[in-house]
Amino acid sequence: MIEKLIGQYTYGEPYPDNLKGKSVPFEIEWSLVDGVIKGICVDDEGKEVFDKPATIAGFIDNGIISFIKKYPKYWDIDDKGIIRVLDEYECTGTWTLYRQT
Repeated sequence: MIEKLIGQYTYGEPYPDNLKGKSVPFEIEWSLVDGVIKGICVDDEGKEVFDKPATIAGFIDNGIISFIKKYPKYWDIDDKGIIRVLDEYECTGTWTLYRQT
């Protein structure tokens, strides 16, 4: 079964002041089989840059959702708001997902 998660991420530290507080909508579609998550993610900024979605791979265990999101290529936004795309780059980090009621 495919599940859909609709949400947004918000830029915080250490992003430039013109990006801090900016929220970007996203949609994740994933399947969950025996605790393993596989799927895709499209966000409003990435869909303007890539012709295919980012991939999601991870797990759910004891109420914890953990996954790695991989874009087709690395991209970022410089302090002037210009999107840069690089062929090779790895980005790691920790994100917190909140349920909005």
